[in-house]
Amino acid sequence: MTTHRCFCVVAFLTAILPHNTNAQAPTASSSGNVQCVVDPTWPQKPDSFTWGAMSGITVDAHDQIYLFNRSEPTVQIYRTDGALVRSWSAADPIGTHHIKLDPDGNVWTADFRSHVIQKYTPEGKLLLTLGEAGVAGCDESHFDGPTDMAFLPSGVGSFPMATATRAWPTSTSGAASAKRGGEGGPGRGHFASPTR
Repeated sequence: MTTHRCFCVVAFLTAILPHNTNAQAPTASSSGNVQCVVDPTWPQKPDSFTWGAMSGITVDAHDQIYLFNRSEPTVQIYRTDGALVRSWSAADPIGTHHIKLDPDGNVWTADFRSHVIQKYTPEGKLLLTLGEAGVAGCDESHFDGPTDMAFLPSGVGSFPMATATRAWPTSTSGAASAKRGGEGGPGRGHFASPTR
């Protein structure tokens, strides 16, 4: 797990910090913590790709790093050595918010501006869209600025919404649950927006 976190941190820092041409490999301190430095050669991004804000990073079981950013293509997958594996566009680049893998290895993305959560194969084939693109709401068919996804071993997902600040339990196949949790606010049983 330390390796995954190290690569995620390096990917994020590479995108936002000035490059250091004297970068060194990660080292372990005497306490066992891994210390990382920015590697300006990672990833080996094609010249035709641009960097936007890096809104999400995740790592799959094969140590492939999925970057979800606010430019085209929105999803970029790299190996640990920095080589591009594949890419695709999953959302309005301005609305990208989070990317996550479910227990089966499917790729889920949250687009808060389009009010949708989408499920893809690892190769980028769209399998499912939850919510209605461009229509905000808080019912069985709509989201209002979804920001994240969480998955239980039972196959039920919880999808927090930015403005409505509620969890929407849904099966990973797309069937909405009639039971939703929470109201907006700071109290017990409430959700506070993670983006504010």
